[in-house]
Amino acid sequence: MLEDRGLWSDSVRSFMLNIKPATVYVIAMMALGFLEDALDIGSGMVVAQALIAAMLAIPAHLTLLKGVSSMGAMADKGANNNFLSFALRGLGLGALAVLVPLLLLIVLMAAGLNFGAAVIPTGFMFLLSLCFVFARWGTMLPALLAGDDKTMATAVQRATRTGTYAFFHLMVPFGLLTVLTIAPAIIIVMMSDGDGRFLPANGSIDLPLIFAAVLSNVVGAFQVVMIAVVLSRAYLRAMQTTDFTVPA
Repeated sequence: MLEDRGLWSDSVRSFMLNIKPATVYVIAMMALGFLEDALDIGSGMVVAQALIAAMLAIPAHLTLLKGVSSMGAMADKGANNNFLSFALRGLGLGALAVLVPLLLLIVLMAAGLNFGAAVIPTGFMFLLSLCFVFARWGTMLPALLAGDDKTMATAVQRATRTGTYAFFHLMVPFGLLTVLTIAPAIIIVMMSDGDGRFLPANGSIDLPLIFAAVLSNVVGAFQVVMIAVVLSRAYLRAMQTTDFTVPA
């Protein structure tokens, strides 16, 4: 296996190189949050979230794959032609990762556990499922942008070389960064007298919750970048490419 060049340092550099699409990501996710709040539809805009994430993930992938970044990366032919396919594939992988944890939750609740007691093992299973699914099939995302074989079967073949690397490294963005993403909002909601909405029923604006949401989305943007770095590294390792660091 190739030498590890530093996941955190490469992720930070990729984030800074893609600061413009990261900013667009935060603004778009905040706008989506306000829309969900106004329409009272909870977290129902999953497809929209996937499209927004793709706008950041694609430049982050191309930073490693082709040495192009920021908004200029979106002008790349591969990015333009494959944007929707990239977003839907990422959404499909996420949906696939949900199946086993959802089944576990149903089994635990059927066995008599209340929802609160079932959440912890289900959440842990969801983490493992995300890491497994993206480690096994996730390299089809950078392969799509690189113009390579983007089939799931070929992704499985790549996983025989780099699946272990991807699985354990994905625990950082899917595990730690997910906690850091949701923690600010949870803390603010618990400490405030509001109802967990940006625009509470009393007509005021919950500024602390908005600030927490911005912070959560900034961490979420970094999470998207780090996932892209891990998957692109795994793809390049599988293709036996030695230069997989983020350009300075």
